[in-house]
Amino acid sequence: MNVSAKHKTKIPWRRIIPVALVLLVLGYTASRPTLERWFNIALPAITDDDRRRDTAGSDNDYQVTLPNNSSNSSPTSATSATGGKFQLKEIGRDRYQTPAGLLYTMGSRGEHRIEHVMRHARDQPNRHAHGVFIGNGDQDAVLQIIDDAYELVKSKSPRAKYESSKGNDKYDVDMQRKVGFEGGKKGQRSNNRALNKVRMILDDNRVITAFPVR
Repeated sequence: MNVSAKHKTKIPWRRIIPVALVLLVLGYTASRPTLERWFNIALPAITDDDRRRDTAGSDNDYQVTLPNNSSNSSPTSATSATGGKFQLKEIGRDRYQTPAGLLYTMGSRGEHRIEHVMRHARDQPNRHAHGVFIGNGDQDAVLQIIDDAYELVKSKSPRAKYESSKGNDKYDVDMQRKVGFEGGKKGQRSNNRALNKVRMILDDNRVITAFPVR
């Protein structure tokens, strides 16, 4: 009796899996803007082109005023566009302390943390998502908002929500008032929705970054 052998077809997984992964990436990249509009969320970029688009924007549309005094112990102030004063105390080279006790220093990439925070003082329309402080680029106004948020953190207010973030402290502080607006491309879609919270990333009392969030 002749028995026909049944040959099982071997599936070439080594070829199929890479192709499937490429198709998934392309599908995600193409559908990402639509999904963000539908669910009103910011999804992570996974391609270099998307990352460049998300981080594109001018970094020179703000002005930073740092104290320049000869004594490290005497308080100085930066004059705001509105004529107000926000007191910064120079406690060392490129180290400035605010009235609430926050410390602004040089960052790891040679950029001062005040400069970094002031990136959020103006809208950057080419970025995907960008929280913008109110105040029309007024440095004093921006630093005062962050100081107000830190006062709530120090008082252990329930309005300051804490979680650990890559070894640093992250606080989302509900200011119960408008402190900024949604900028970037996402802000264009939301008609620059008002933002009432401040997100602060701190290393103890040292500012890593701060910006408005929903």
